Amino acid sequence: LRPVRPEDASLIQRLISEQSEQSRYTRFMSKSQDIAPALLSRLSQPDYQREFALLLHDEEQNPLAHASYTADANGISCEFGIIVADSLHKQGVGVMLMRELITNARLQGFAQIRAEILADNHPMQKLALKLGFILAQHPEDSSLVEAKLEL
Repeated sequence: LRPVRPEDASLIQRLISEQSEQSRYTRFMSKSQDIAPALLSRLSQPDYQREFALLLHDEEQNPLAHASYTADANGISCEFGIIVADSLHKQGVGVMLMRELITNARLQGFAQIRAEILADNHPMQKLALKLGFILAQHPEDSSLVEAKLEL
């Protein structure tokens, strides 16, 4: 587990393309194996002044997970996203990644970390609740749930 570097773009692309359609959909709200170049750039080249990103890989450089957050426009809160290889679901990887994101968000001085989660993404909602997030229906989109954690 380490911070993301620009040269990780191909690993991140591979992680995403190797996911099931459902996993890609729950993370990116798209089933496409192709990730937009601008999004891939954002995921692989975080501005560590206002963002943070982690990559988990094995000894052979096989990508296993990616987690990141980006500062909201208000500079007080940040939005996170994680993707874990399908083969590692329900093994504690998501909890480990989220704890790292929460710790770093606190250190960077954010007051809140949040996400918009698909209403049918029950595993992510369960993980968020386990970590103390408050869940509420999104005020503008009934297909989403807002998850917020005060830091």
